[in-house]
Amino acid sequence: MKKRIGKINADAIVFSNTDKNAEELLELFLQEKQAFNLSDETISLYR
Repeated sequence: MKKRIGKINADAIVFSNTDKNAEELLELFLQEKQAFNLSDETISLYR
């Protein structure tokens, strides 16, 4: 897989879950980070 190098701008962000609100998307994001076994401190910083 090719790595991308550079900045993310607003035009590059596409949500595939358009039927979800921001809070639901945040919860999905945090669940993914927990699945990667990140520390509770790191996850709280994301919140």
